[in-house]
Amino acid sequence: MGGVMRTNCENCKDQPTDRRRNSSSSSSREKQQPRRHSPLSRVVPNVTGPGAGSALVASPGVRRARGRELEDGLWGGVLTGLAPPKSLPRAAAMSDSAVSRLLDICLWYFVNNISRYITEIKPLPPNIKDRLLKIMSLEGQITDSNISEILHPEAQTLNVENCEISDAALLHVCNCRKLRRLNLSSLDENRISITSEVKGWQPCSSLFERLIVQCHSCVHVPAQLGSGLKAVASSCSYLQEVSLKRCTNLTDEGVLAFAHNCRLLKLINIGGCLGITDVSLRALGENCPLLQCVDFSGTQVSDSGVAALVSGPCAKKLEEIHMGYCVNLTDEAVEAVLTCCPQMQIFLFHECPLMTDRSREVLQRLVGPNKLKQVMWTVY
Repeated sequence: MGGVMRTNCENCKDQPTDRRRNSSSSSSREKQQPRRHSPLSRVVPNVTGPGAGSALVASPGVRRARGRELEDGLWGGVLTGLAPPKSLPRAAAMSDSAVSRLLDICLWYFVNNISRYITEIKPLPPNIKDRLLKIMSLEGQITDSNISEILHPEAQTLNVENCEISDAALLHVCNCRKLRRLNLSSLDENRISITSEVKGWQPCSSLFERLIVQCHSCVHVPAQLGSGLKAVASSCSYLQEVSLKRCTNLTDEGVLAFAHNCRLLKLINIGGCLGITDVSLRALGENCPLLQCVDFSGTQVSDSGVAALVSGPCAKKLEEIHMGYCVNLTDEAVEAVLTCCPQMQIFLFHECPLMTDRSREVLQRLVGPNKLKQVMWTVY
């Protein structure tokens, strides 16, 4: 980068002439060739010119993102516009990581002012939208009303665990045919707005059909599926990770849809979904040979469901099982897992009231002291 790009305020006090020359040279270049503005340039105008970035420094997003980057002289020069003119031709040599950090700062400002720029999102390229998706997810700003603007058909990851969404948002998810990872879990409270499917969905009378008619990106959703997780499973067959923790309106029908349509599943989290029974575990065991991690803690499953899961083709792949807080499980479920799953590394079966000291004995007999990386159980 060189010392030129590492301009800071102390050096600039001794170089008033350079600052004026920088300003005049920028003006002459703008007269010779008009600038083309991208949608983001309207958010952060003249990023490379004098005085650029003042709006960024004032925004809450930038204050969070400043950290050690702003201590670096490079950021001092770029964000305050104090770089001398001879540094400008060397901007092309800026490292990818520096450009990436600068872009993230711009996007944080964008997200913190999303209500002003919501109409500017749709034309953005997929790689920028992916970054926006990540930031908006962290900020909890993805909603039913704006998800259609930010999602794009090439999206591979969607995490909305911090966001308030419903089945209406899932209509737009259905168009992401290349989706690999989907996280609809709720961090704290139960999420009741996500269901396996919308009951009573009928043509010409439902809100969701009107959304399909109005949104061209959703024309691939089969009308007979309506909305909900069944529609997502039918449309996104490349899913490898699905997290639905605390989606309390999820039923076996929703899990069956994922098991039958998403054969590449490696991870599924249905913990805290009270409507889940042995039917779901049996379907996962029979249809998902690549399954490595499953969480069904706090559900209504029984020993027979666990036995069906670990008797399927995924038994040799399973590495992690969470089945704590399951009131119907006994020592037989523990023995079935430890007998059939040689790759097991993390096994949690705590707070199951029907477990006895037999589970601990089975654990010592079948596993030994060093095989499992993590194990948790409660003996009553």
